[in-house]
Amino acid sequence: MDMTAPYSNHAGRVVVTGFRTTAGPGDFSRHVHRDRAQLMYAARGLMHVATPAGRWILPPGRALWIAAETEHGLEVSRGADLEILYFGIDAPNLPAWEGCAVVNVSPLVRHLIEACMDMDDVYPRDTPEARRIGVLFDELSTLPKAPVSLPMPRDARAVRVAQIVAADIASRVPLRHMAREVGASERTIERLFAAETRMSFGAWRGRARMVAALERLAAGESVQATSFAIGYENPSSFIANFRATFGTTPGAYFHH
Repeated sequence: MDMTAPYSNHAGRVVVTGFRTTAGPGDFSRHVHRDRAQLMYAARGLMHVATPAGRWILPPGRALWIAAETEHGLEVSRGADLEILYFGIDAPNLPAWEGCAVVNVSPLVRHLIEACMDMDDVYPRDTPEARRIGVLFDELSTLPKAPVSLPMPRDARAVRVAQIVAADIASRVPLRHMAREVGASERTIERLFAAETRMSFGAWRGRARMVAALERLAAGESVQATSFAIGYENPSSFIANFRATFGTTPGAYFHH
């Protein structure tokens, strides 16, 4: 799969390039789009996106915005059907998001993405096609962002703690034990996570579990199996925390 489709800039015109693809399992090297922003919609499956600031997960029925100049790498673990749009950075009303953002797609935005996928590449600004892109941008900017990002710490000790958590997401080992393993105090690790991820360690660990849950659920794993796999003692507690995080139940979340 080519994630860097051919592209050329056209001064004074609205540029859009779209393509559909089925991505098999694999990793795609880090790269940067200097003069275009990218919108990815997952119709099926799930994709991970890594940047220097952290990791995002793109579940089915959601869309991921990657701003121009954002270094990113992609990872598909179980396969995904994707629709991808590239927009020239001179397009009017381009969303002013920095880095990455994942949004819950409304029916209108879903139809607009479909419509843009079938358009030609370049339009003068004052055309119905260019205005359609403008409506898509306006609607994207109103959508709620999905809490599917996992910001990563930068300090080597905190990074190592994050790796320990990821390696055994269901583990209930206290932070003080992990801090001792990486040569730091519990207070130091708490301070580093708060400063570098803008989340407490407990909140970060909870978010990591929810991100892991999304991948399992997207692959068809049951709610019960998922809840046990990520460290919950019973499915009802998992469903309650899932609803608190995403605003809905696991079943409703994947019914898009």
